[in-house]
Amino acid sequence: MSLSMSAARTLGPTTVRRTLQTARRSRRVPRACHHLGPRCDSDSKGDTEPCSLHRRNLLQLVASSVITADLAWPANTFAEDASASTLPKDYLKLAPKLVDAVLESLDVQDAGAGEFEVRKVADNAKPLVREFMSRWKDDRRVVGETSHDEITESIRILADFYLRNGQRTALPRATVDSVRGHLMTAKEALPEPEKKNFLGF
Repeated sequence: MSLSMSAARTLGPTTVRRTLQTARRSRRVPRACHHLGPRCDSDSKGDTEPCSLHRRNLLQLVASSVITADLAWPANTFAEDASASTLPKDYLKLAPKLVDAVLESLDVQDAGAGEFEVRKVADNAKPLVREFMSRWKDDRRVVGETSHDEITESIRILADFYLRNGQRTALPRATVDSVRGHLMTAKEALPEPEKKNFLGF
């Protein structure tokens, strides 16, 4: 509340002082509860017990936040990890080796290595490819998995190219990029290998 100078002269100093004191008292904020939030009506009347209303409100707020966070958590957060953990161990052992071997052969060719060197590195991948196609290509336990389908597609692209152009023909850039893209997608879909401790277990 504010008073103009003319009003102050009219009312006099004593009246002005009392008016200002009354205004300050009316604008005071209630004291805080012993625990949480502003004091309720019972506290303002001298009750020394904490206001339970604020405590209940806080508990409800916390419970609501927990429930909301739980509902907002993506339903498929652990779906991929759970799916990967159920894949056959032999498949999880072979697939990363195959991916790395074929990627290495592509890298050697990109580096400009000679035909002998390229074929030598590619020969390391051939038994892995044969095992994958004979054992896992149509296995229902892995068909539909991202890693399986991407590896299968990369092998199909390479087989189609060599069938049309011969085994000794260098892969063109478009084919290399396509195969590498499928293999990288497969690699990302595979679970991380378990790390062994310093004893090798």
